[in-house]
Amino acid sequence: MFIDIGTTTEAVARALVGHRELRIVTNHITVASILCEHTDFDIILTGGMVRNRDRAVTGEATADFLKRFRVGYAIFGIGSIDANGQLLDYDYRDVHVSQTAMSICRTKFVVADHSKFNGDAMMQTAHISEIDALFTDEEPPAAIKALARSHNVDVHVAGEDADGTAAVLGKLQSS
Repeated sequence: MFIDIGTTTEAVARALVGHRELRIVTNHITVASILCEHTDFDIILTGGMVRNRDRAVTGEATADFLKRFRVGYAIFGIGSIDANGQLLDYDYRDVHVSQTAMSICRTKFVVADHSKFNGDAMMQTAHISEIDALFTDEEPPAAIKALARSHNVDVHVAGEDADGTAAVLGKLQSS
């Protein structure tokens, strides 16, 4: 499995700690640190430039490193998602890494809190039609929900699914 950068992916990592024998590739030092606690996981931290403010590993070297792998699942954070279904981010280096990670995985999950809906990120990472499921904490705006439905993207809302990270884990286990 691949786990991307972001505070929401950190929450997913915390929820994974109770599991066993996972193999995880990540470009987020904080996620790797969380996953090292009390687990038997095989954790691979990508190479590349470390961005000090959020402990993300990013850039061309990170993307090149990821090209060596194939993973069943990937969990992505995003900067925002607009009414046209564009998944956007703020830093071109992160976009390139996320696009590379999307190309190496079979199943793509996006985790995003409600503040990401119609946010102001400006770099296109992907379109909602390219993912398998969106996990969030509040109901998406109607336009985003309709696009998800029209592209067969499952939408899981934490309040409806009891817990967003539990929904991610349940989806992983049932696949």
